[in-house]
Amino acid sequence: MFMRHNNMLKLTGLILTVSLMAAGCGKEPEEADNTRTESHVREREEKEDKGEVSEEKPEETENTKEGSAEEGTEEEGTKEETTAPEAELSMQSVDNNGSYFVRVGDKVYFRNISLQGLEEGAIFGEFLGTENEPVSCPLLAYDLNSNEWEKIGDIEGTGPLYACPEGFYIGYCRPGQFYDYNVQLYDISTGNQEEYCKGIPCGVSESGNILVVEDYSGQVTMTRMIKEGKEIAAFGGENMFYQYCGFAGENLIMLLRDADERYTVCSADENGNITELGTLDEEAYGYPEIKQFFNVGDKIYISIGYFEGTGHFLSSWMAVEAECGKAGSLATVKTFEDVDYMTYGEGEVPKLYIDEGGVLCDARNLPYEVFMGSGDEENNLYYLTDIFDREMLAEDFIDNDYEDNCQIIQDITATYDTVFIIYADAEMDSDYDIGWRTGYKLTGWHICAIPGFDHTHMGGSNGQIIHIKDE
Repeated sequence: MFMRHNNMLKLTGLILTVSLMAAGCGKEPEEADNTRTESHVREREEKEDKGEVSEEKPEETENTKEGSAEEGTEEEGTKEETTAPEAELSMQSVDNNGSYFVRVGDKVYFRNISLQGLEEGAIFGEFLGTENEPVSCPLLAYDLNSNEWEKIGDIEGTGPLYACPEGFYIGYCRPGQFYDYNVQLYDISTGNQEEYCKGIPCGVSESGNILVVEDYSGQVTMTRMIKEGKEIAAFGGENMFYQYCGFAGENLIMLLRDADERYTVCSADENGNITELGTLDEEAYGYPEIKQFFNVGDKIYISIGYFEGTGHFLSSWMAVEAECGKAGSLATVKTFEDVDYMTYGEGEVPKLYIDEGGVLCDARNLPYEVFMGSGDEENNLYYLTDIFDREMLAEDFIDNDYEDNCQIIQDITATYDTVFIIYADAEMDSDYDIGWRTGYKLTGWHICAIPGFDHTHMGGSNGQIIHIKDE
């Protein structure tokens, strides 16, 4: 049986969010990231026991639209009236922070991204990563109990959202000023947005009070810890780069690359005091990428893939563990040779989890993970139950063959019993090819939700697909 943890994992590539594990700040489109946390499950079950959760849907209003229970039915988005401002966000129950769909309590917040803010073409059809200039988009809040959504304001920027008590951080780059990146803070109580600090947002602490950014504006890249608009600490220097890995509570975890191409895992406490936990094995070839990060208390676990060449070929993999603030505690616990389903130069790195006995394990896919099928099943949408059984979530969900005219997944994020998906309509177009990499032209944009899927070994879904945007 799979053991849940109140954290979240973000996989890079297409953003695929997997429950239980704390997020890294990878480059988009990974994957990474299908989420269900133990704390939220307990919240929901307690409400149901007390009769506080109704199965009946509220009546439709001018600001909300109830989804159809008919599978595949297309639903229009909400009307563009804005509801009254909310108070501060509670950070007690948050999933997928630093993703395109962030759950805070019983609501999931996301930008209603439009075609206007995306490039017309992209290699592999990865259009979500082409947001290079800020565009104002409606900020929507989806209620997980009623399956209805409403506009709460307009937010301008690019990339994922990062929840904090005041509202949301979002990246912002002034048009034509490539290195003039800053972080904007959207105040959820007033609907106002203003510049918060310089840099590109990477992640926030569990409380939401500490923001980490990478700042490219100077001679060297600096990784900065920001609290209440003031810098706590800055890490970096000539031939030294500290890559963000994630947060374990209020402890920042980073991977230092020094002038000798050595890689050292470090932790910094909430005051910015840094500790070197240990150096990675130098026998691995290629450049390392953080593929997964999560923590259990002060114990951290990191999955690291090594890649070679412009083709991004997998050359090696390792999993390490360490203890926050304890120098020399880093240890390699799994390697490429320990996994019989890995192939040199191909495939994905293993995914880590802790079983009910507290043992670190690996698997191709994790429970609650949502993914498209392959081969003859490539158009079907699936997920894994808590006992690693595959169940179908939606049959013939999209045309996923990557040929001529097709649909291409941009993001899959799941939280509690609802899956949120962004996919694009695309057609192959050689004008956007780069070498051997196939280019696609963007022709349509969709945001949808699939509520009511049963992640347990009982399996199943209510077959409802709610279309929030079809453009």
